[in-house]
Amino acid sequence: RKASKRKTSESDVESDEGSVGLPPLQVGKKPAWQDEDDNDNTDEDKDVCADGPPVHKMVKKVDSDQLRKKYTKIMGVPKWAEQTEAEKPSDDEEDDEILRKATRFVGDSKNLPTNTLQIHKCTPLAFESRENSVLKSVEFHPSSQVALVAGLSGTATICQVDGKTNAKIQAVHFDRFPIHCAHFSHDGREIWAGSSQKDHMFCYDMMAGKTTQIRFPKGLNITNAKQFYVSPDGQYFVVTGRFGEIHVVSAKSKECLYTLKMNKQVKSVAFTTNGSSMYTIGGSDICIWDMNSRRCQHRFTDHGCIDGLSLAASPNGQFLASGSDSGVVNVYETSKLLETRYPAPLKEFMNLTTEVTQLKFNCTSELLAMSSSFKPNAVKMVHFPSLTAFSNFPGKHDFRYSNCIDISPNSGYFLCGNNLGTAHLFRLKHYLNF
Repeated sequence: RKASKRKTSESDVESDEGSVGLPPLQVGKKPAWQDEDDNDNTDEDKDVCADGPPVHKMVKKVDSDQLRKKYTKIMGVPKWAEQTEAEKPSDDEEDDEILRKATRFVGDSKNLPTNTLQIHKCTPLAFESRENSVLKSVEFHPSSQVALVAGLSGTATICQVDGKTNAKIQAVHFDRFPIHCAHFSHDGREIWAGSSQKDHMFCYDMMAGKTTQIRFPKGLNITNAKQFYVSPDGQYFVVTGRFGEIHVVSAKSKECLYTLKMNKQVKSVAFTTNGSSMYTIGGSDICIWDMNSRRCQHRFTDHGCIDGLSLAASPNGQFLASGSDSGVVNVYETSKLLETRYPAPLKEFMNLTTEVTQLKFNCTSELLAMSSSFKPNAVKMVHFPSLTAFSNFPGKHDFRYSNCIDISPNSGYFLCGNNLGTAHLFRLKHYLNF
Protein backbone atom coordinates (compact mmCIF):
# COMPACT_ATOMS: atom_id res chain seq x y z
CA ARG A 1 0.00 0.00 0.00
CA LYS A 2 2.87 2.36 0.74
CA ALA A 3 4.31 1.80 -2.72
CA SER A 4 0.98 2.50 -4.34
CA LYS A 5 0.57 5.73 -2.37
CA ARG A 6 4.04 6.87 -3.41
CA LYS A 7 3.26 6.12 -7.05
CA THR A 8 0.00 8.02 -6.79
CA SER A 9 1.69 11.15 -5.43
CA GLU A 10 4.37 11.03 -8.11
CA SER A 11 1.76 10.74 -10.80
CA ASP A 12 -0.07 13.71 -9.31
CA VAL A 13 3.11 15.80 -9.52
CA GLU A 14 3.63 14.81 -13.12
CA SER A 15 0.01 15.66 -13.83
CA ASP A 16 0.46 19.07 -12.19
CA GLU A 17 3.52 19.94 -14.23
CA GLY A 18 2.28 18.67 -17.54
CA SER A 19 -1.42 19.39 -17.49
CA VAL A 20 -3.33 22.64 -17.64
CA GLY A 21 -6.71 21.13 -16.78
CA LEU A 22 -8.47 20.75 -13.48
CA PRO A 23 -7.68 17.55 -11.53
CA PRO A 24 -10.41 14.95 -11.61
CA LEU A 25 -12.80 14.89 -8.71
CA GLN A 26 -12.42 12.11 -6.22
CA VAL A 27 -14.52 9.06 -6.98
CA GLY A 28 -17.74 8.81 -5.09
CA LYS A 29 -18.18 12.57 -4.52
CA LYS A 30 -20.41 14.71 -6.70
CA PRO A 31 -20.50 18.50 -6.81
CA ALA A 32 -23.39 20.16 -5.00
CA TRP A 33 -24.34 22.08 -8.17
CA GLN A 34 -23.10 22.66 -11.67
CA ASP A 35 -22.29 26.24 -12.73
CA GLU A 36 -22.30 26.68 -16.48
CA ASP A 37 -20.03 29.76 -16.23
CA ASP A 38 -17.21 27.57 -14.93
CA ASN A 39 -17.03 25.90 -18.29
CA ASP A 40 -16.70 29.22 -20.16
CA ASN A 41 -13.07 30.13 -20.76
CA THR A 42 -13.10 33.62 -22.24
CA ASP A 43 -10.24 35.31 -24.05
CA GLU A 44 -9.66 37.58 -21.06
CA ASP A 45 -9.13 34.56 -18.82
CA LYS A 46 -6.67 33.15 -21.31
CA ASP A 47 -4.69 36.43 -21.37
CA VAL A 48 -4.65 36.67 -17.61
CA CYS A 49 -3.46 33.12 -17.16
CA ALA A 50 -1.13 32.94 -20.15
CA ASP A 51 2.05 33.77 -18.23
CA GLY A 52 0.84 32.67 -14.80
CA PRO A 53 0.60 29.42 -12.92
CA PRO A 54 -1.79 26.64 -13.93
CA VAL A 55 -5.49 27.35 -13.76
CA HIS A 56 -6.15 24.79 -11.05
CA LYS A 57 -3.94 26.86 -8.75
CA MET A 58 -6.34 29.81 -9.17
CA VAL A 59 -9.77 28.32 -8.52
CA LYS A 60 -12.27 31.23 -8.62
CA LYS A 61 -9.47 33.65 -7.65
CA VAL A 62 -7.53 35.91 -9.99
CA ASP A 63 -4.13 37.13 -8.84
CA SER A 64 -4.16 40.92 -8.07
CA ASP A 65 -0.66 41.34 -9.47
CA GLN A 66 -1.76 39.91 -12.80
CA LEU A 67 -4.71 42.30 -12.95
CA ARG A 68 -2.48 45.25 -12.03
CA LYS A 69 -0.01 44.33 -14.79
CA LYS A 70 -2.83 43.97 -17.30
CA TYR A 71 -4.29 47.40 -16.34
CA THR A 72 -0.88 49.05 -16.56
CA LYS A 73 -0.24 47.44 -19.94
CA ILE A 74 -3.51 48.80 -21.32
CA MET A 75 -3.83 52.21 -19.59
CA GLY A 76 -0.21 53.05 -18.90
CA VAL A 77 1.29 54.71 -15.79
CA PRO A 78 0.10 58.30 -14.96
CA LYS A 79 2.80 60.96 -15.02
CA TRP A 80 2.13 61.94 -11.42
CA ALA A 81 2.88 58.38 -10.33
CA GLU A 82 6.15 58.13 -12.22
CA GLN A 83 9.31 58.45 -10.13
CA THR A 84 12.86 57.95 -11.22
CA GLU A 85 15.26 55.90 -9.23
CA ALA A 86 17.24 58.98 -8.27
CA GLU A 87 14.11 60.53 -6.77
CA LYS A 88 13.24 57.54 -4.65
CA PRO A 89 14.56 58.25 -1.14
CA SER A 90 15.11 55.27 1.04
CA ASP A 91 14.01 55.24 4.66
CA ASP A 92 17.61 55.29 5.81
CA GLU A 93 18.39 58.36 3.69
CA GLU A 94 15.39 60.24 5.11
CA ASP A 95 16.47 59.46 8.65
CA ASP A 96 20.03 60.55 7.90
CA GLU A 97 18.79 63.84 6.42
CA ILE A 98 16.86 64.65 9.61
CA LEU A 99 19.62 63.59 11.98
CA ARG A 100 22.32 65.38 10.00
CA LYS A 101 21.23 68.75 11.49
CA ALA A 102 21.07 69.78 15.12
CA THR A 103 18.34 72.37 14.60
CA ARG A 104 14.69 72.05 15.53
CA PHE A 105 12.46 70.05 13.20
CA VAL A 106 9.84 72.86 13.10
CA GLY A 107 11.08 76.25 11.88
CA ASP A 108 10.29 79.62 13.45
CA SER A 109 7.24 81.52 12.32
CA LYS A 110 7.77 84.65 10.26
CA ASN A 111 5.16 86.47 12.33
CA LEU A 112 5.97 87.95 15.72
CA PRO A 113 4.80 85.57 18.51
CA THR A 114 2.33 86.83 21.08
CA ASN A 115 2.51 86.99 24.90
CA THR A 116 6.30 86.74 25.29
CA LEU A 117 8.84 89.03 23.63
CA GLN A 118 12.28 87.53 22.99
CA ILE A 119 14.61 90.34 24.02
CA HIS A 120 18.21 90.71 25.16
CA LYS A 121 19.73 93.69 26.98
CA CYS A 122 22.90 95.02 25.35
CA THR A 123 25.54 97.52 26.40
CA PRO A 124 24.09 101.06 26.52
CA LEU A 125 25.07 103.45 23.75
CA ALA A 126 27.82 106.00 24.43
CA PHE A 127 28.45 104.34 27.80
CA GLU A 128 32.05 105.53 28.07
CA SER A 129 31.27 109.19 27.44
CA ARG A 130 27.79 109.59 28.88
CA GLU A 131 27.27 112.51 31.19
CA ASN A 132 24.78 113.16 33.94
CA SER A 133 22.53 114.81 31.41
CA VAL A 134 18.93 114.23 30.48
CA LEU A 135 18.52 112.55 27.10
CA LYS A 136 15.78 114.02 24.95
CA SER A 137 16.24 112.34 21.58
CA VAL A 138 17.44 108.95 20.30
CA GLU A 139 17.17 107.76 16.70
CA PHE A 140 18.59 105.04 14.47
CA HIS A 141 20.22 105.94 11.18
CA PRO A 142 17.97 105.16 8.18
CA SER A 143 20.61 103.11 6.33
CA SER A 144 23.80 102.63 8.41
CA GLN A 145 24.08 100.62 11.62
CA VAL A 146 24.58 103.68 13.84
CA ALA A 147 22.37 105.68 16.20
CA LEU A 148 22.05 109.26 17.39
CA VAL A 149 21.88 110.22 21.07
CA ALA A 150 21.25 113.85 22.10
CA GLY A 151 20.20 115.69 25.25
CA LEU A 152 20.17 118.83 27.34
CA SER A 153 23.98 118.95 27.48
CA GLY A 154 23.92 120.23 23.90
CA THR A 155 25.91 117.27 22.59
CA ALA A 156 24.77 114.95 19.81
CA THR A 157 26.65 111.64 19.84
CA ILE A 158 26.81 109.16 16.97
CA CYS A 159 27.42 105.57 18.11
CA GLN A 160 27.94 102.32 16.31
CA VAL A 161 25.28 99.70 17.00
CA ASP A 162 26.77 96.21 17.18
CA GLY A 163 25.12 94.98 20.38
CA LYS A 164 28.48 94.49 22.13
CA THR A 165 30.66 97.57 22.55
CA ASN A 166 28.45 100.15 20.81
CA ALA A 167 31.45 102.45 20.54
CA LYS A 168 31.20 106.19 20.05
CA ILE A 169 32.02 107.30 16.51
CA GLN A 170 31.61 111.05 16.70
CA ALA A 171 30.24 113.76 18.98
CA VAL A 172 29.04 117.24 18.02
CA HIS A 173 28.54 119.95 20.64
CA PHE A 174 26.33 123.00 20.17
CA ASP A 175 27.24 125.84 22.55
CA ARG A 176 24.47 127.06 24.84
CA PHE A 177 21.97 124.99 22.92
CA PRO A 178 20.18 122.33 25.04
CA ILE A 179 18.84 119.82 22.54
CA HIS A 180 15.19 118.84 22.95
CA CYS A 181 14.72 117.24 19.53
CA ALA A 182 17.17 115.78 17.00
CA HIS A 183 16.69 113.78 13.81
CA PHE A 184 18.66 112.39 10.89
CA SER A 185 17.79 113.72 7.47
CA HIS A 186 16.05 111.30 5.12
CA ASP A 187 19.28 110.50 3.25
CA GLY A 188 21.22 110.18 6.51
CA ARG A 189 23.83 112.80 5.60
CA GLU A 190 22.72 115.51 8.05
CA ILE A 191 21.69 115.88 11.69
CA TRP A 192 19.05 118.48 12.57
CA ALA A 193 18.73 119.72 16.16
CA GLY A 194 16.15 121.93 17.85
CA SER A 195 15.77 123.44 21.31
CA SER A 196 12.99 124.82 23.48
CA GLN A 197 15.15 127.81 24.44
CA LYS A 198 16.16 129.01 20.96
CA ASP A 199 14.21 130.28 17.97
CA HIS A 200 16.61 128.66 15.50
CA MET A 201 17.91 125.18 14.63
CA PHE A 202 21.27 123.65 13.80
CA CYS A 203 22.19 121.45 10.84
CA TYR A 204 25.33 119.33 10.96
CA ASP A 205 26.67 117.86 7.71
CA MET A 206 28.35 114.59 8.70
CA MET A 207 30.20 114.20 5.39
CA ALA A 208 31.66 117.71 5.35
CA GLY A 209 31.92 118.07 9.13
CA LYS A 210 30.25 121.48 8.91
CA THR A 211 27.63 123.05 11.18
CA THR A 212 25.15 125.64 9.88
CA GLN A 213 22.40 127.56 11.61
CA ILE A 214 18.80 127.42 10.39
CA ARG A 215 16.96 130.69 11.01
CA PHE A 216 13.31 131.41 10.33
CA PRO A 217 11.68 134.71 9.32
CA LYS A 218 10.53 136.84 12.23
CA GLY A 219 7.03 137.00 10.81
CA LEU A 220 6.48 133.29 11.47
CA ASN A 221 6.61 133.85 15.25
CA ILE A 222 8.62 130.67 15.79
CA THR A 223 9.89 131.03 19.35
CA ASN A 224 11.42 127.54 19.62
CA ALA A 225 11.98 124.31 17.73
CA LYS A 226 11.54 121.81 20.53
CA GLN A 227 9.25 119.72 18.31
CA PHE A 228 9.81 119.03 14.63
CA TYR A 229 9.08 115.99 12.48
CA VAL A 230 10.67 114.75 9.25
CA SER A 231 8.40 113.56 6.44
CA PRO A 232 8.89 109.96 5.21
CA ASP A 233 9.73 111.10 1.67
CA GLY A 234 12.42 113.47 2.99
CA GLN A 235 11.09 116.48 1.08
CA TYR A 236 10.30 118.60 4.12
CA PHE A 237 10.02 118.72 7.90
CA VAL A 238 7.37 120.43 10.02
CA VAL A 239 7.92 122.64 13.06
CA THR A 240 5.07 123.11 15.52
CA GLY A 241 4.61 126.76 16.47
CA ARG A 242 2.33 128.88 18.61
CA PHE A 243 -1.48 128.99 18.46
CA GLY A 244 -1.78 125.73 16.53
CA GLU A 245 0.54 126.74 13.68
CA ILE A 246 2.35 124.03 11.69
CA HIS A 247 5.25 125.34 9.61
CA VAL A 248 6.29 123.19 6.64
CA VAL A 249 10.01 123.69 5.89
CA SER A 250 11.90 122.48 2.82
CA ALA A 251 14.51 119.88 3.73
CA LYS A 252 16.81 121.08 0.96
CA SER A 253 16.69 124.88 1.15
CA LYS A 254 15.64 125.06 4.85
CA GLU A 255 13.06 127.71 3.91
CA CYS A 256 9.47 127.75 5.12
CA LEU A 257 7.17 126.67 2.29
CA TYR A 258 3.78 127.31 3.90
CA THR A 259 1.98 127.25 7.24
CA LEU A 260 -1.04 125.22 8.32
CA LYS A 261 -3.16 126.08 11.33
CA MET A 262 -5.10 123.98 13.81
CA ASN A 263 -7.64 125.34 16.29
CA LYS A 264 -5.64 124.10 19.28
CA GLN A 265 -1.98 123.81 20.22
CA VAL A 266 -0.39 120.94 18.27
CA LYS A 267 1.17 118.36 20.58
CA SER A 268 2.24 115.68 18.11
CA VAL A 269 2.48 114.93 14.38
CA ALA A 270 2.50 111.68 12.39
CA PHE A 271 2.77 110.95 8.66
CA THR A 272 1.47 108.22 6.42
CA THR A 273 4.11 106.03 4.77
CA ASN A 274 4.18 107.94 1.48
CA GLY A 275 3.96 111.34 3.16
CA SER A 276 0.81 112.35 1.29
CA SER A 277 -1.21 112.73 4.50
CA MET A 278 -0.38 114.08 7.95
CA TYR A 279 -2.06 113.56 11.33
CA THR A 280 -1.96 116.22 14.05
CA ILE A 281 -3.39 116.11 17.56
CA GLY A 282 -4.33 119.02 19.80
CA GLY A 283 -6.67 118.87 22.75
CA SER A 284 -9.15 116.12 21.98
CA ASP A 285 -9.15 116.66 18.21
CA ILE A 286 -7.16 114.83 15.53
CA CYS A 287 -6.88 116.40 12.07
CA ILE A 288 -6.05 114.59 8.83
CA TRP A 289 -4.24 116.88 6.38
CA ASP A 290 -3.88 116.40 2.64
CA MET A 291 -0.33 117.60 1.95
CA ASN A 292 -0.99 118.03 -1.77
CA SER A 293 -3.98 120.34 -1.42
CA ARG A 294 -2.72 121.74 1.92
CA ARG A 295 -6.16 121.39 3.46
CA CYS A 296 -7.67 119.63 6.45
CA GLN A 297 -9.34 116.59 4.94
CA HIS A 298 -11.14 115.44 8.08
CA ARG A 299 -11.31 116.12 11.80
CA PHE A 300 -12.50 113.73 14.50
CA THR A 301 -12.57 113.49 18.29
CA ASP A 302 -10.20 111.14 20.06
CA HIS A 303 -12.35 108.78 22.13
CA GLY A 304 -12.28 109.61 25.85
CA CYS A 305 -9.41 112.06 25.42
CA ILE A 306 -9.11 115.48 27.04
CA ASP A 307 -5.57 116.40 26.06
CA GLY A 308 -3.81 114.31 23.41
CA LEU A 309 -0.02 114.16 23.59
CA SER A 310 1.33 111.65 21.07
CA LEU A 311 0.58 110.04 17.70
CA ALA A 312 1.97 107.14 15.66
CA ALA A 313 0.90 105.79 12.27
CA SER A 314 1.71 102.20 11.30
CA PRO A 315 3.91 101.72 8.21
CA ASN A 316 1.32 99.48 6.56
CA GLY A 317 -1.22 102.31 6.78
CA GLN A 318 -3.73 100.24 8.71
CA PHE A 319 -3.53 101.68 12.23
CA LEU A 320 -3.30 105.04 13.99
CA ALA A 321 -2.35 105.15 17.68
CA SER A 322 -2.97 108.16 19.93
CA GLY A 323 -1.81 108.71 23.51
CA SER A 324 -3.45 111.04 26.02
CA ASP A 325 -2.67 112.66 29.36
CA SER A 326 -4.72 110.00 31.18
CA GLY A 327 -2.39 107.19 30.10
CA VAL A 328 -4.83 105.65 27.62
CA VAL A 329 -3.64 104.66 24.14
CA ASN A 330 -6.36 104.39 21.49
CA VAL A 331 -5.77 102.39 18.31
CA TYR A 332 -7.93 103.19 15.28
CA GLU A 333 -8.38 101.58 11.90
CA THR A 334 -7.48 104.28 9.39
CA SER A 335 -10.01 102.97 6.86
CA LYS A 336 -12.87 103.99 9.19
CA LEU A 337 -11.63 107.41 10.30
CA LEU A 338 -13.24 109.36 7.46
CA GLU A 339 -16.70 107.91 8.09
CA THR A 340 -17.60 109.83 11.24
CA ARG A 341 -16.56 112.59 13.61
CA TYR A 342 -16.63 110.18 16.55
CA PRO A 343 -15.00 106.89 15.50
CA ALA A 344 -14.78 104.07 18.01
CA PRO A 345 -11.25 102.81 18.67
CA LEU A 346 -10.35 99.29 17.71
CA LYS A 347 -8.62 98.86 21.07
CA GLU A 348 -7.96 100.91 24.21
CA PHE A 349 -4.72 100.18 26.05
CA MET A 350 -4.59 101.16 29.71
CA ASN A 351 -1.19 99.72 30.57
CA LEU A 352 0.21 103.16 31.39
CA THR A 353 -1.15 105.30 34.20
CA THR A 354 0.55 108.62 33.39
CA GLU A 355 0.83 110.84 30.32
CA VAL A 356 1.73 108.91 27.16
CA THR A 357 4.60 110.92 25.71
CA GLN A 358 6.07 108.51 23.11
CA LEU A 359 4.58 106.07 20.60
CA LYS A 360 6.48 104.12 17.94
CA PHE A 361 5.53 101.38 15.46
CA ASN A 362 8.12 98.98 14.05
CA CYS A 363 8.66 98.50 10.31
CA THR A 364 6.34 95.48 10.02
CA SER A 365 3.50 97.07 12.04
CA GLU A 366 3.60 94.08 14.40
CA LEU A 367 4.96 95.98 17.38
CA LEU A 368 3.95 99.22 19.10
CA ALA A 369 6.20 100.72 21.77
CA MET A 370 4.65 103.17 24.23
CA SER A 371 6.20 105.05 27.12
CA SER A 372 5.70 107.86 29.60
CA SER A 373 8.35 110.21 30.92
CA PHE A 374 6.36 110.94 34.10
CA LYS A 375 6.84 107.59 35.86
CA PRO A 376 9.84 105.23 36.27
CA ASN A 377 9.89 102.15 34.01
CA ALA A 378 6.71 103.23 32.22
CA VAL A 379 7.52 101.39 28.98
CA LYS A 380 5.30 98.79 27.32
CA MET A 381 5.24 96.80 24.09
CA VAL A 382 2.04 95.79 22.29
CA HIS A 383 1.64 92.98 19.76
CA PHE A 384 -0.30 93.44 16.53
CA PRO A 385 -2.70 92.28 15.25
CA SER A 386 -3.65 90.39 18.44
CA LEU A 387 -3.68 93.76 20.28
CA THR A 388 -2.18 92.35 23.48
CA ALA A 389 0.65 93.69 25.63
CA PHE A 390 3.74 91.55 26.17
CA SER A 391 3.73 90.25 29.74
CA ASN A 392 7.52 89.93 30.09
CA PHE A 393 8.40 93.52 29.14
CA PRO A 394 9.83 95.60 30.73
CA GLY A 395 10.23 92.92 33.39
CA LYS A 396 13.11 93.66 35.75
CA HIS A 397 14.81 96.18 33.46
CA ASP A 398 15.35 99.55 35.11
CA PHE A 399 14.68 102.32 32.60
CA ARG A 400 14.25 105.10 35.17
CA TYR A 401 12.33 107.91 33.43
CA SER A 402 12.02 107.18 29.71
CA ASN A 403 12.20 110.39 27.67
CA CYS A 404 12.66 109.02 24.14
CA ILE A 405 12.36 105.71 22.29
CA ASP A 406 13.06 104.34 18.82
CA ILE A 407 13.05 101.05 16.88
CA SER A 408 15.70 100.30 14.24
CA PRO A 409 14.74 100.27 10.53
CA ASN A 410 14.46 96.46 10.38
CA SER A 411 13.24 96.08 13.98
CA GLY A 412 16.38 94.33 15.21
CA TYR A 413 16.97 96.79 18.07
CA PHE A 414 14.98 98.90 20.52
CA LEU A 415 16.48 102.06 22.03
CA CYS A 416 15.33 103.99 25.09
CA GLY A 417 16.93 107.16 26.48
CA ASN A 418 16.36 108.17 30.10
CA ASN A 419 16.83 111.11 32.45
CA LEU A 420 20.31 109.98 33.58
CA GLY A 421 22.03 110.19 30.21
CA THR A 422 21.82 106.46 29.48
CA ALA A 423 20.55 105.07 26.18
CA HIS A 424 19.42 101.51 26.90
CA LEU A 425 19.78 99.18 23.91
CA PHE A 426 17.82 95.95 23.51
CA ARG A 427 18.10 93.24 20.88
CA LEU A 428 14.78 91.99 19.52
CA LYS A 429 15.69 88.39 18.72
CA HIS A 430 12.75 87.64 16.44
CA TYR A 431 14.08 90.05 13.81
CA LEU A 432 17.36 89.08 12.17
CA ASN A 433 18.53 92.39 10.72
CA PHE A 434 19.34 95.84 12.09
